[in-house]
Amino acid sequence: MSAGAATSDVVIIGSGIMGLNIAYQLKKRDPTLGVTILEQAADLGFGSSGYSTGFQRIFYTFDETMKFAVTGTEAYKNWKEYLQDDKAEAYFTETGALWMIGKPKEDNLAMQKRLANYGVASDVLDEADFRKRFPMMNPEPFPKFDEDFNEVDQNLGPFSVLYEAGYLPFPSC
Repeated sequence: MSAGAATSDVVIIGSGIMGLNIAYQLKKRDPTLGVTILEQAADLGFGSSGYSTGFQRIFYTFDETMKFAVTGTEAYKNWKEYLQDDKAEAYFTETGALWMIGKPKEDNLAMQKRLANYGVASDVLDEADFRKRFPMMNPEPFPKFDEDFNEVDQNLGPFSVLYEAGYLPFPSC
């Protein structure tokens, strides 16, 4: 196509998961909208989308992001209806997410309460519970060093982690 030969209402750069989903959502809202997707690779989803893996989780800093994650999870759970395609399928493997980010128990309990508000199961684990559930993992924190490479004492308080129920989705069309 030569420059100026065609027009579009929207031009999307990149045919990865984000670019394709944006195009899908725009066309779903207005089928008459002219949407063009530009891709430099030979295939759709070739770049980072094709090589990435991830899991459905809800733990995020902002409630808006948590709501977005819940919506995405519901889309995967109802993949045929979401795509309006009787042949579309999605498979899930339960994986869970272990959040070992050095938060005190009070913060992990607060996140557990937030997750529960979104219908997500989670557990706050102390060191004994952690060792029972994950016997092959070491709960000791990595050492921290100062600018002279001297190990710094880390007083992290009592051990506490959050385990969030989560899934690895495998959608297909």
